[in-house]
Amino acid sequence: MTSSKLPYHLFDPAVVSLCKAVNEFPGLCTIDSCQGFIDDHKNDTPWLICLQPHPQITFAGYCSIEFLAWALLPGTTPPELKVAFGLHAYAPHHNTPGRAAYFWIEGEQGHPDQLAEYIRELRSAHFRVPAHSPSG
Repeated sequence: MTSSKLPYHLFDPAVVSLCKAVNEFPGLCTIDSCQGFIDDHKNDTPWLICLQPHPQITFAGYCSIEFLAWALLPGTTPPELKVAFGLHAYAPHHNTPGRAAYFWIEGEQGHPDQLAEYIRELRSAHFRVPAHSPSG
């Protein structure tokens, strides 16, 4: 499913803008989300979005993951946001090899809309996919 066909009307409202901001990167698609503590949806639970390369890992998708990992390093996000970026991988031999891993962005402080704006600003200023993928 392409990100433009995702059923955003079914997402928790507080994470829609962030999911859209992530889905604007080439080769990525959000696969799950929860607005957590925002608007008392789930008290004491961080908001969360999960993403994967889509439809498969590509050079552009790798560049997108690399950029998000850099953009979300501790100390680089605005001080009012407390966010983390990570990777979760199920055992591929128990699941579907090549589809068992996903990345996540979690927020313990601040609103997902703030992170969406920050990501869009950085993307506009700094994100590029080289014309040719490196060989090797």
